[in-house]
Amino acid sequence: MALIAVDMTPVLPGGDNGGAKLVAIELLKGFQTMATGDRFLILTATWNDNELAYLDSSNTQRLCVTAEKSSKTPINLHFPSRIERGLRKIYRLLRRHYTEILNHNGLLSSRGVDVLFCPFTSPAHAEQGIPVVSLIHDLQHKDYPQFFTPKEIDIRESFYKDVSKRADAVICISEFVRQSVIKYLKINPEKIYTIYNCIQSRLGSSDPSDIVKCLRLLGIDRHPYMFYPANFWPHKNHLMLLTSYGMYLSRNPDFALDLVFTGALDSAQQNLKDKVRRMGLEQRVHFLGYLPEDQLIAVWKGCYFLVFPSLYEGFGIPVLEAMLFGKPALCSDVTSLPEVGGNAVLYFDPRKPGDIVQCIEKITASKELYADLVERGYERLSHFQFQEMLNKYLRCFKDVVTGSRLFHNSLKQ
Repeated sequence: MALIAVDMTPVLPGGDNGGAKLVAIELLKGFQTMATGDRFLILTATWNDNELAYLDSSNTQRLCVTAEKSSKTPINLHFPSRIERGLRKIYRLLRRHYTEILNHNGLLSSRGVDVLFCPFTSPAHAEQGIPVVSLIHDLQHKDYPQFFTPKEIDIRESFYKDVSKRADAVICISEFVRQSVIKYLKINPEKIYTIYNCIQSRLGSSDPSDIVKCLRLLGIDRHPYMFYPANFWPHKNHLMLLTSYGMYLSRNPDFALDLVFTGALDSAQQNLKDKVRRMGLEQRVHFLGYLPEDQLIAVWKGCYFLVFPSLYEGFGIPVLEAMLFGKPALCSDVTSLPEVGGNAVLYFDPRKPGDIVQCIEKITASKELYADLVERGYERLSHFQFQEMLNKYLRCFKDVVTGSRLFHNSLKQ
């Protein structure tokens, strides 16, 4: 029986952590069910301890490892968020409400922790003698530094330097990320595991009548719509999609196709709303914000297809979610996305609006192509099994505890 500490201190309310929060929570839920012979210690912060209380179970407990102080001294942050814009919000939150992370020398070892798992990358609570496994979602700041402030880049460089020094194993969510880690961080390839993300169990079933009611409530029941679920970070390329959508409407005025956005980050969303208003598309483009699970499921089930014009992805879980719901996926042909989508996706160059328009026209004009992509999607989805993902994580933990290195996997395309 092993005691595995999981650092959840970077978790923020709502969707500001992006997909990283969902991955971490689903992993924890899976560990609880599958690894019944092990125990889990969730490291929390004062701002998320109550939110994560529902994860308590017979083999899981929480340990709050931050403390408040009256001092306004700036802190030395080592926290990634979704590894994108949420990092800035974490920094502001910590400075405003909290001070420094306590130096918990011996906090984990005194409880008999066998391994520390860091699903948000940074080994901020590492202790000498306890193996560390860090999960790396991407190294976006290396390829797109223009999307980050100097402060954010400094913070990222700091915690990735810690990862290089302290991590006994690094898990990458795609082979694309693994190659980036080898290139930029100079970590021994023998320490790097590729373990693909899988569909989240949160996306369950719902009653058809409830779906209809929900779509009506959200105001998206009048026309078919393409769906883009993504926080409004620069690399998500919302503005290019909006430009492409305007081009599509001008070329296809008789086809009633709406565009639906979901995601967090209000300030960035407002800039896009202003653009929509200037284009005169307020009735066609819908901003739904961060949705609860039941409403998100309804939006997925009601959509015509997924459009995913991101410039950079460490993985791209919405592509698999589209396959799960039987929806065609139209997405960028860059970074990890072809690795995930394989031959079951219609690809475009995310920097060329004309390419995006052509893909939209293809999928709306051909029922045969639509059905073929759905069928290919179901087959592709079979390569991403949640239980297999959990097994590989647990095997990695065992490897670092025992000092062995017997496992590496990369999905064959």
